[in-house]
Amino acid sequence: MQCETTKSITQEMFYDGCRFIALNIEIMKLSAGHVFSALSFAREDTRLFQTYKRLHGVKLEVIFGYERTWDAMTSVMSGHDKGVNFVTFSSDGSKLASASLDTTVRLWNGQTGSEIAVLQGHSGNVSSVVFSTDGSKLASASWDNTVRLWDSHAGSEITILRGHTGMVWSIVFSTDDSKLVSASFDNTIRLWNIETGSEIAVLQEHLGMVQSVVFSTDGLTLASASSDQMVRLWNGKTGSEIAILKGHSDRVCSVAFSIDGSKLASASSDKTVRLWDGKTGSPIAVLQGHSDSVWSVVFSTDGSKIASASSDNTVRLWNSQTGSKIAVLQGHSDKVWSVVYSSDGSKLASASSDKTVRLWNGQTGSEIAILQGHSELVSSVAFSSDGSKLASASLDKTVRLWDSQISRKSTILQGHLDRVWSVALSPDGSKLASASLDKTVRLWDSQTGRDIAVLKGHSDEILSVVFSPNGLILASASSDNTVQLWDSETGSEIAILQGHLGKVLSVVFSTDSLKLASASSDHTVRLWNSHTWSEIAVLKGHLDSVWSVVFLTDGSKLASASSNLEMTVRLWDSHTGIQLATFQHSAHTGTLISDTFIPGNSKKNLLVSESGILYFFDCLDELSYEMTMDLEAVILSSSIAVHSNMLFSLVHRHQPSLNGLISVKFHNVCKWEIKHLCWFPPNLPVSKLAFSHSQLAIGCKNGQVILLNIAALL
Repeated sequence: MQCETTKSITQEMFYDGCRFIALNIEIMKLSAGHVFSALSFAREDTRLFQTYKRLHGVKLEVIFGYERTWDAMTSVMSGHDKGVNFVTFSSDGSKLASASLDTTVRLWNGQTGSEIAVLQGHSGNVSSVVFSTDGSKLASASWDNTVRLWDSHAGSEITILRGHTGMVWSIVFSTDDSKLVSASFDNTIRLWNIETGSEIAVLQEHLGMVQSVVFSTDGLTLASASSDQMVRLWNGKTGSEIAILKGHSDRVCSVAFSIDGSKLASASSDKTVRLWDGKTGSPIAVLQGHSDSVWSVVFSTDGSKIASASSDNTVRLWNSQTGSKIAVLQGHSDKVWSVVYSSDGSKLASASSDKTVRLWNGQTGSEIAILQGHSELVSSVAFSSDGSKLASASLDKTVRLWDSQISRKSTILQGHLDRVWSVALSPDGSKLASASLDKTVRLWDSQTGRDIAVLKGHSDEILSVVFSPNGLILASASSDNTVQLWDSETGSEIAILQGHLGKVLSVVFSTDSLKLASASSDHTVRLWNSHTWSEIAVLKGHLDSVWSVVFLTDGSKLASASSNLEMTVRLWDSHTGIQLATFQHSAHTGTLISDTFIPGNSKKNLLVSESGILYFFDCLDELSYEMTMDLEAVILSSSIAVHSNMLFSLVHRHQPSLNGLISVKFHNVCKWEIKHLCWFPPNLPVSKLAFSHSQLAIGCKNGQVILLNIAALL
């Protein structure tokens, strides 16, 4: 019994170790010491983390917003220089191929995600790639009007198939690997002999771009979809036309045969899916329900169901016998481009512009998991032959490998649909506010991670959010030129402050909560009364956008920073709005910090630039000076928080590309101590932070928010 327990623990540790290394390999390459940095973000419920915590303790504790167990992502394949259009597995699942806008095809190990080869030769974007049935060959279609055949074992080029006069969009092998068919924007389909590379036939009947082409399983029939609103059936051996399938009223984007070839489904921009007899082309049913273009269609393995993906943000399941709707799969927040069934039909995967992949039950349509990690549109998904793995391709230049057996939804703190641009913690630390480019502010319970309220009202992206020092009011600044005030308990709107003629980039309360200042791209700062919400003064003088503003502790003065054309910090009387002083700096962007931050630094404001230069501005004697921190990374813009005499900042390192967290403890204006606290895992694209009551709130580019307890570091 004890032996079995020891074996189980060893297996758990081995599995955890493999997952940990795969996720943090770039961090671990820096030095052995960085392993401990990465272990702070090992999944809390894993054997690895629990062992680390017991032996060494955890100084950087994740309160919420990050998965407690391993997520489905097992590998991030980086290497492409531009977005990835398409991804596919070989039939045995041992290899994975990706087609990219960078003109290359890359071969990867289908199990580990390690790179096998880079296939170079195309001179245009590679739109599609496909393995032969036996996996020995690979074909790629390109915007350079060619198809290339490759040896998938050696990674070498076999031949170039020339003939098309327009970009090649879709390619497919016949099931016996004797033929390849290519569809082009030159309105033609070409049939090729794989052995010789010679052209068998040119199918020229379409009057518009051919966007999709597919063989029936027996290889006897070929179907094509075109922008001419037609689907055509062809003889798979000779290329002669069998039938013209009319009915769609807009371009046809995708076609798919059922496994037995008895049925054909077509998806169109006319918002419908049509079902046809796969042999004769006679119409069977029109599947209506989508409210926007349908981009992708696929049959389940047993042929009983059809899945369709649409720009209406949904996937729909249909009965292929009757054409009736089975389920509407809702969850994506943007266009769905691709949908695919696992080989056993138990799962369905969809790829969306919302940067996620979603796993669904292939029979009922219920959601199994949300696969998050990509930072741009997901263009393509593919299951391995045994259904155990899923690959996704994205315009973020990566291919990601997922464990499709992990059947749970994400538990991370994510409600925003776009980048989080600002985060703030309430003075008592009980609430967290996040502002996003999705035009919303979200209020969270910082103890439980519960979503308290979604604050809607802005008509454009929100760039700054802040609590009043008394914790009663939340202010948000937006590209819609306004500041909005909200009740921090209920989330209800209090007032809208109008007057700026450009984006409002920063907003701040005075320490007594009696005034509010807003900085704008219209080159002005505006002062507002926080009781009446009336405008006190318009502070004019800057010659460029004002991107940071801060009150001095006693509230009598206000500092504002501008960049590019003038690069100045200006000091104002907060009662009258009169300008008191102007200081020069050389920072293109940075963050202003108020005067009580550094010991012995009474009445000095500090501007921290991305390059780590500290600019001190003395509001009494109007002197300014600068000092430089020795950093190995660049400070991320507007990602600085302060506590007592400590500064916390997110930093970015270019080689390798990593984001981290540092602390700077100031003893006086001439002496400070810099500590590197951690490097964040690559799946956490951090961008903004805020501090309160030993907690750091961090906003991410993917809409995620996490909360860290750093009490042990203070």
